[in-house]
Amino acid sequence: MAVNSHDVWPYEIAKVTSFISDFSKTTSHYINSKLHTRYFTEYFSEKGVGARTVVVEADYVDRDFLLDYAGYYARCFKDYSRHCARLHFFTIEFSKTEFEQVLSGRNDQLKSKLMSQGSYLGFIVVKPVPQTVIGRTCLTTYDDTNTDREFPNTRNYEVHLFGIPLSVCTLAFQEQDQVVSACATSALWTAFHGTGKLFHHPIPPPIEITNAAYLVESESEPRALPNQGLSLIQIFHAIRAVTLEPFRVNALDEHVLKSTIFGYLKSGIPLVLVFYIYDNRTHPPSYMGRHAVTVTGYNIGRPEAVPFGSTDFRLVASRIDKLYVHDDQIGPFARVVFDGQHVCLTQNGVCTGVPSLSSSWPGADGTLDMGRIVPDILVAPLYQTIRVPFEVIHDLILDFDSVLQELGSHGFSDVSGEFEWSIYLISANDMKNEVLENPNIGSEEKREILLECMPRFLWRAHARSVKRNIDVIDVLFDSTEIKQGKLCHRVIPYDSKIWQLLVDLADAVVFLEMVQRDNPLVLSVLDQVKLQSS
Repeated sequence: MAVNSHDVWPYEIAKVTSFISDFSKTTSHYINSKLHTRYFTEYFSEKGVGARTVVVEADYVDRDFLLDYAGYYARCFKDYSRHCARLHFFTIEFSKTEFEQVLSGRNDQLKSKLMSQGSYLGFIVVKPVPQTVIGRTCLTTYDDTNTDREFPNTRNYEVHLFGIPLSVCTLAFQEQDQVVSACATSALWTAFHGTGKLFHHPIPPPIEITNAAYLVESESEPRALPNQGLSLIQIFHAIRAVTLEPFRVNALDEHVLKSTIFGYLKSGIPLVLVFYIYDNRTHPPSYMGRHAVTVTGYNIGRPEAVPFGSTDFRLVASRIDKLYVHDDQIGPFARVVFDGQHVCLTQNGVCTGVPSLSSSWPGADGTLDMGRIVPDILVAPLYQTIRVPFEVIHDLILDFDSVLQELGSHGFSDVSGEFEWSIYLISANDMKNEVLENPNIGSEEKREILLECMPRFLWRAHARSVKRNIDVIDVLFDSTEIKQGKLCHRVIPYDSKIWQLLVDLADAVVFLEMVQRDNPLVLSVLDQVKLQSS
């Protein structure tokens, strides 16, 4: 297939893969065997986003690849091009002739359609190198209207197609290069596209991430380029290189995995998930390697929250049944599912079942969808002043909820089993915007909250009454505090019954002594209630 400076053709996955093959000088057999091709086939189909037309920029300069090119490919003996191609996808049908009319200013109607919401699906950059051909890719998410899917860390990317202004709301993706980057580098690059917008730091290209990581020597490979992968310490170092702080969580436990992802991701902070891949059809399961992806979304599909352990503490996060990840070997927003299956791992002759997730990864024999994911570590790149970790607020609210569950046996109103909690980071600006628009907050209290000086990021513990289907309370915590300090910043009540209950509780000396003995951190909440009610 001839590669023109620009072209327009009706969407067909075969034509897309043929172009990629020709442009990158990679065999069509290899391109068609890639998991990305399988992903794009489903994504662009009628059941997916419904692509109709492709516009080709065959002479496109991509910043990330240009820097990778300057750092490595320019010094190869073989003459690699520094120009990429970019494929743009649309849901509307138009011909090359009609598109040429737009470029010559003679078809404003089509120009308006191209720019209209829902018409533009985004783009794929094709790199002029063999095999690892998928460069910076920005494709819209699946329609999440009237669904339980949430993609909290997407952002608007402004795109100019031959002078036509377009935009797509997504999070950037690219395949690992295997020369200037490995899977962890690609995962970090995607994560930095989210945190760069949120925390206002520069977004480095893959080669700069790799070079920053290799300021700490690898245990297995001292040479940065070609890159063989990053250790966990190098991942931490790369995060610190963009002025953020890494926060590590052991993620094998399903409750910890779900609640931590919800706690950080809902605020727009992508997380890097490191996991093992097993084929569970053999005994013992076949180990297939370690991999890193960026968690970019979740699906809250379970109808009811699951109580935590032996308690009656219920989190919205426990209702997550799917995660969406940018997996550089599969595609953007790839789905992994909590299906309840375990992988039996043997240690010292004893088989222990560990939680796992289904994925699109092939099994040991190449059979698709047979690779099981066993989570290992979550890494969150955080703003330096976010010092109170999620687990501290989780445990505090767990204790606070247990106190509320005990009220009935101490002569107070019985609210056992009533609350479902959402615990997550939120910016002060977003919190105040919600307060401004909330009709259930009195005018004087609303004014007081909006004028109040708050830390830039707060931990928000939001309780909803499952029995009455109403919002009950927000408990806000200072994310910059020290654990033993006054963590609770403010309590915002939405239900007079629960608020009066808390006021009475804060004045009950005998009950406060019990809380001081068994749940001392809860006192910061009750002290704040007493302060606000005085």
